[in-house]
This record gives sequence, structure tokens and C-alpha cells, in this order.
Amino acid sequence: DGTTILDAPVVDGVPDDVIEYAPECAQIAALPSRFYRLPAWLFDSGEEDAGASSKEVDARGFKLLTEAVAEQERILRGAVAVPDELGPGDLPQEAGMESIAVSFNKGCFIGQEVMARLRSMGRVRRGLIRVRGDGKPPAVPIELFSGDRSIGELRSAAPLDGSGFVGRAMIPFTNPAEEFTLGSADPSAARVTRFEK
Repeated sequence: DGTTILDAPVVDGVPDDVIEYAPECAQIAALPSRFYRLPAWLFDSGEEDAGASSKEVDARGFKLLTEAVAEQERILRGAVAVPDELGPGDLPQEAGMESIAVSFNKGCFIGQEVMARLRSMGRVRRGLIRVRGDGKPPAVPIELFSGDRSIGELRSAAPLDGSGFVGRAMIPFTNPAEEFTLGSADPSAARVTRFEK
């Protein structure tokens, strides 16, 4: 069907957990990705026929990652999409990114006092959680309701293998609900539930 398997430079030092898709593969390539997104990993046998079709990929036991599958894997593995899931109005700690996104050793920067205060005597009141829903992924962002109260926002969604979708939502840690309605407090509205893989 003309699907390109490999059209990007080969990357060395690929994490072991990525190789689970194709343990026999000789080379792995990464396509350009947005900040803090996982790369879309593609597999190649190391042979010269880099223009092989997806059927030939399956026959070799390799798995070609489409954009939708790469997004699903990013969400399932907990990689944060900036600014989709963590934007200018959010704190790095709300996505568990303090250790990679905040420096406590460099000189002055905007927001330094807030970061220092959170580290020494505070904690965030909300955070990103993984959720799962039925049907097609909704357009995001979309408001989430718990009962008749707006409590957060679904910020990403991708089709899930089998059926339904998986996504990441920003909600308060104080909300113990397991289920939320999408876009409306109406009990008949589409729902998402907390989902831990």
C-alpha cells in the first residue's frame, strides 16, 4: 500500500522498553516530535527495502506505529504533552515534572519563588490522571463534571486498542470520584473513568 517504514535517521541508545515492539529489529528510527512527546518509533529490518508495505512489516513480525498509536502509547506511558496537557496556566509539579522541568540551582527566573515555596512547604492541589472512555475520542480540551460540578478538564485523548479511548485529565486531588461526565453535568452525557494500566 506504499506505506513508508523508514524515512528518518537511525537513533542509537534506544530504551529497552521501546524494543518490546520488535525484539528482532536491527534498527530503530525516530521521527521529529513535539516537546515532551514520545517519538513515533518505526521499525526496520536493516535491509535496503525501506519502502516496504505495512503487510510486509507484519509478515516480518514488526509493528509500524501510526500517529494514533504513538499518541496512545505516550498517554499510557505517562509522557506529558506540552502545552496540550501542561500549559502556561499549570505548574510542572501538577504533571510530575519537577525533577526534569525545574532547576533549584540556577539564578533568578520567573516563578522561582512559587517553585521554591512548593518544594519547601507546599504541594499541588490537582494533577494529571489517566482516564478511559467508550466510543470515539472527543475533541479536546473538554470540561469534566463530577455530579453537577465542573471539576476539571480532559486534555488529551487517543483511540485505545480494542475499543474506546484513553486520555489525560487535570482534576483536583481532593475529588475521589471514579467517573466523570464529558462537557455536561447531564447524567446521560458521555463518561470517562479513572484508568490505571
